[in-house]
Amino acid sequence: MLSALRALFSFRPKLDERSRGARADYWRRMFLKMALEKLSHTQKAILARALDKEACGLTLTGLARALSTELGIPFSTVKWNLFRLRDLGLIMGGDGEARRRPFRLSRAGRALAKAIMSMRR
Repeated sequence: MLSALRALFSFRPKLDERSRGARADYWRRMFLKMALEKLSHTQKAILARALDKEACGLTLTGLARALSTELGIPFSTVKWNLFRLRDLGLIMGGDGEARRRPFRLSRAGRALAKAIMSMRR
């Protein structure tokens, strides 16, 4: 009986490349849908602009200053939202060993920023 249960729970069907691709596409769409629903308008604007500024070599504080000026939002508001995006794993930098190093978007952050940009066009 125990071996039958083990066999049942250890069964994993082999997936072909098409099935894997469809599954990955499904999870990507679900991630984008949930993230776009969860983020505020300000966070979406900040993330989209961060994508444009990623190659500039700015620290998280430098990014906050630049976006505050561009968007006309108080510096403290931009910085607070950047920290929330960092806590969500969408932006990296500004903490611990990454202090004083240029910020960068995570893979998920970059995908989400591109989705936001494409929605605005």
